[in-house]
Formats: sequence, structure tokens, C-alpha cells
Amino acid sequence: MGWGSALHRSKLPYSYPHLPLEALPSMDDLIGQLAQQLAGGQLEPSATAKRPVVVKVGEGSYGEAWRLGGGKAAGQGGAAAPAVVIKVVPIDGKEDFNGGPQKTAADMQSETLMCRELSALGAAGAPGASEHFTSGFVRTHAVAVCRGPYSSDLVKAWEKWDAEHGSENEPVSELPPDQLYWCIAMEDSGTDLEKYDKLESWDQLRSVLLQVAVSLAVSEAALAFEHRDLHWGNVLIRPHAPPDGSAGCMTSRLRGHTLKAADGTLAFCDLEADPAVFEGTRGDVQFDTYRWMRSAVERDWSASCPETNCLWLGYLAEVLATKFGAGGGGGSKAGAGGKKGAAALGLKLSVAQKRELREFRKRAVACSSCGDLILDTLFGGLLQLEQ
Repeated sequence: MGWGSALHRSKLPYSYPHLPLEALPSMDDLIGQLAQQLAGGQLEPSATAKRPVVVKVGEGSYGEAWRLGGGKAAGQGGAAAPAVVIKVVPIDGKEDFNGGPQKTAADMQSETLMCRELSALGAAGAPGASEHFTSGFVRTHAVAVCRGPYSSDLVKAWEKWDAEHGSENEPVSELPPDQLYWCIAMEDSGTDLEKYDKLESWDQLRSVLLQVAVSLAVSEAALAFEHRDLHWGNVLIRPHAPPDGSAGCMTSRLRGHTLKAADGTLAFCDLEADPAVFEGTRGDVQFDTYRWMRSAVERDWSASCPETNCLWLGYLAEVLATKFGAGGGGGSKAGAGGKKGAAALGLKLSVAQKRELREFRKRAVACSSCGDLILDTLFGGLLQLEQ
């Protein structure tokens, strides 16, 4: 789950309705509504059909991420059912959770604004759509607030994840039954880059970097957006089959949200409130990137500083050079993917290709915006510019 983003221009008005607590749906009710939508509205609330399978797919210090659906759809000849990823964050509780205070409704209103804005960049041709367009950000389907208790299906999925992976979070079953939750349903956009090991060619690797850079360039132009936490766990990849039947094409998307404060059309996270991110090991590319960002914004996290996006492109180039080169890791949040050597992966970079990525990194960290960076020589032959 990302955090640290900054957005300096917004065109979408947004306000929360004020509802009495008893009017809020329970978490089970909300999951049931999403299940109906996945089934095309064919399930009635009283239907005995089983809900889509729920699995935990990730966690952050403030909440959990779940995948709903994606298995075999009943009555569809065994075809894969659609899936959504649901992020659930406890809010406005008096008790600390996961070692710190809970997020507030105001915090999550900022994130909701960010999700809506980035999702809207993919609405090319829609009424009121921006002149800027990119499908590179995860599409937001719905945002809601619900009340506890925590869904028993999700509790079981949490316990299974904990047994298999060892959760760093406190059990969700320990949250009080009257807890409030902020929930966002997003498209299922694939596997994060940390875990994805199916890149098969140099062009695919360059394409991942280019698509991230193009997405950031569009969001810079449309929203003055800066991600500010684009470690490889926040880049999602899924195979893409082109209409002409050609092979070897990849689609990368960005999962970049979470803010802390909002003031009109400005939303940003003050990273000074979390000094630990600047105290990590020197030489660790992820912690170094946080420190370089801090220097670039001069500790004023409300400032517009698009070169921070370029710093993260440099980071991604380095972790990809390491992962698909001689093996290694991608920083403090890049554990599992970096444990495999290149010999276990589909792509193994040559010495010249690794050198080219690291030369790109040097150019990226000196660049002022992704709008300029997409014209870098690394992307030669991949980018088509149309008038």
C-alpha cells in the first residue's frame, strides 16, 4: 500500500454525506453488495449461492488488502470470474492499532480524492474527461464507509495469510465490533513487480519502466501529481494480449495513493512525521531515495517538486538491474522478490544491459520531470509520439 503521494491540482468536487452510524452498512453487507456486482447483479440478497472467494493479498501499517472473486464463475463454463481488490482501513477508533493511532475520516477523504483523480485519468472520451489520459493507474470502482464487526470471511483469510506468510499486523479479529472502516474497491491489476518474475525480454523490462514514466508524466501535467513512494511493491504488472495476436506485450499499472492532509485542491503527506523512513541503511536504494526526496523538497512536503518522480524511476531501474542481473534485493520493502537469483527468472540481463540501466538511473536522478524523462534514449524504439 502506497503512502506519501502529493497532488497539487484537482478538478473533481468531492464531499462526504453525513450519515448516522446505524445507517452505515456492516462490513458483511458491503462485501455482499460487491459480490452481487461481480455476479452482474444476478444474485439476490437472499440467494444461497456462495460468495466469491476472498483472499488476503497484502498489508500495510494502516490496513489490509483483499481480493474478492477471480476464481471459477458458476454457470459460466468454468471461465474466470471478475475480481476486485478491496483495501480496508480502520478509522476514527480511540484504540491504537498496528502500533499507532488509527487513520481519521479526514485522512481517508484525502485518499479518496486521490483515487478518484487518478482513476479519472483513464476515462478517455468520457463526458468531462481530462484532456490528459493514461490507463496506467489502478481504476477505482467504489469507496464506502462501513461498520464492524470484521467480516468472518476476511478474518479467516487473514488467519490463513498469517499462517503462510507471518503477518506484521495485529489480528483484525481484535478490532472492536463497533469499529468504523474505510473501504475502497479497485480493479485487480495483477502482481506487484517485487514478486513478478515472468519478464522475458529486454524490451519488456524497458516497457515496464516506460509505462510507469508515461503514467507519471501524464499525472504531472494533469494534476501536478508526485507519487513519493514508488517502491516496486507499488507497481503492478499483468500480461496483456494485443488485438493483433502478437506476443510479449506487458501492461504496468501504478498503485499510488494514501495521503495525510488536504487543503482544497492540495493533498500531500508530510513525511517528516515518520522520521524512520530517513534513518534506514545508507546504500539501501529505497532509503536513499527517501533521503534524496527530502533534500529535493527541502523538507517542505507541500512543495511541488516533480523531480521526485524521476528519483523513483531511478530506483526502479536499479532494483530491476539487480533482480534480473546477478540476483539481490530491492530495498527495505522488497524482500521476497529479491531472494531469487537471476538464474531462476525468465530474463537474465547482459553486462551491457545492466550498465545501460545504471546509466539511465544517473540521468533519471538529474531529470526535472517524467515529461522529459520519457524521451530518454533507454526508451528508443518503444515510444511513439503522435501529433
